[in-house]
Amino acid sequence: MNKKLVGHLHLKEPKEFVNHFECAAWWERVRVESGEYPVYEYDGQPGIYYVSISGVIQEDYFPTLLGGVQVGQPYDTKRHAGKHAQARTSFRSYSPPEEFHPLEEKDA
Repeated sequence: MNKKLVGHLHLKEPKEFVNHFECAAWWERVRVESGEYPVYEYDGQPGIYYVSISGVIQEDYFPTLLGGVQVGQPYDTKRHAGKHAQARTSFRSYSPPEEFHPLEEKDA
């Protein structure tokens, strides 16, 4: 898929994002530093914008589940803390976060 730069996410201070995974119960909380990060729109998905930012895991939850119920040992949510991860988020063009700054027409 081709991607087109549509703007930037300007984070004035560090921010935490929550990534969700295939199992609805699994997640990781990733902290990213302040900065300016590119936002893209992918071909075939007009109006849906994506950003992926390198960050550090603060905590996560990936327990062994059986029918949605945790089995085995209690899960340590800090077991991956401090490791590198990508914070990923998407949003619709008609409801962007306040940190999003679209490209000017002349820049696109």
